[in-house]
Amino acid sequence: MTVSALVIASFLVVLVVNSSSLVSPPLAAGGNGNGPGTPQGGILRVTLRTNQPKGDAFSPPNRDFYGVSGKPIDVVNPTDITDPTLIFTDANGMVLTRLSAGPYTVQLDEETLHISIPVTITDGDETRLNIVVTGTQYPVSYSETSATGSSPYAGENVVYLQLRSSHTVAGLNSTVVLKVASGATGEMVNGTVVGSQQSGQASWLQVVTPGALEANGASGMAVVVFDGTDTIDTQPIGTVVDLTS
Repeated sequence: MTVSALVIASFLVVLVVNSSSLVSPPLAAGGNGNGPGTPQGGILRVTLRTNQPKGDAFSPPNRDFYGVSGKPIDVVNPTDITDPTLIFTDANGMVLTRLSAGPYTVQLDEETLHISIPVTITDGDETRLNIVVTGTQYPVSYSETSATGSSPYAGENVVYLQLRSSHTVAGLNSTVVLKVASGATGEMVNGTVVGSQQSGQASWLQVVTPGALEANGASGMAVVVFDGTDTIDTQPIGTVVDLTS
């Protein structure tokens, strides 16, 4: 082959390489193309909010919702439940992580709730899981502790509560928070509902607590019930995904 033929062949090779890059430009990390450099799997974005102020647990839930920061969350792969992916929410109550395509379960504890939500990760998509934990506080109009040995829960601490509510506030075996104020001090304890009854504008609860509760003669008492809702939305991943936002 002559020198001029070599030059022409090299020129053709350069043209072919450059034209291929113009037809299929490379995607940034997180792109949703099918090129050899495109990461497989998808993104899971979890957002957690609550209306229970975190600075003062005795404060009642309010109308505003806050991102829950520093919350540990387990992302469980059903093929290996013994080794979940552990992630933590940021200051805004949000966390993003890249996962292989497939089914997962998102698990966390917030207030009195144990939350477990199935999600599915698909290649090239961002799955957005929004979790909202809402607390409602009910004032107690009457309370008394059970007599010793008079109930099936003998040996445990049982308190009977009358709440000002036109509907049943908590179901059997659910966990509620009891707040008791006595002068300048107070205490707060979780309890399990073992009995409930509705009578007109009053709701009665029978609650078992892990420790003695000074319910009789308390100057102020309230029950807080938490409920959780979630929504899942899936959208294609953009050409650039910021995993730190």
